[in-house]
Amino acid sequence: MTVDWVRLVFPAGFAEDVRASMDSILGPGLAGRGRFNVAASIRWGAAGLYFDPLDGSAPSAAAYAVLDLPGSVLALAPWVETWAPLARQIVRLGGRCTRFDAALDLFGSVADGLIARAHDACVRGELCGARRFRYICDRGLFSLCGEGLTCGAR
Repeated sequence: MTVDWVRLVFPAGFAEDVRASMDSILGPGLAGRGRFNVAASIRWGAAGLYFDPLDGSAPSAAAYAVLDLPGSVLALAPWVETWAPLARQIVRLGGRCTRFDAALDLFGSVADGLIARAHDACVRGELCGARRFRYICDRGLFSLCGEGLTCGAR
């Protein structure tokens, strides 16, 4: 399985802790403009930490920060040893994962009916809390080439 994208949202008061963790993994980041309705960012190549800078006062309860980790950055370090512990740390700090893209290639009888069963579970509301999902079927001229399922909206 490959993880192609992770986005984590967490209380803004922990942005400096997350920045220190990212600096230890990828080296010092570069300051820049914000996204996701916040003013500032620290970037490590394609990865970014987005937040409103603190003015010396404690952040409001509604203030949040966003850590965006695209696949090109995730490929730079092993998932299990590096990125999964960081994600767990953020969740323990009160954060949540708002985007998680993963790919798994299965071949032969292992994959028979798996996507159809996953799609049926989405229809019943059992697979995840996503309100939107889409079945994808790629066909060649004479046969099925691949199938997939996306859950959630982009």
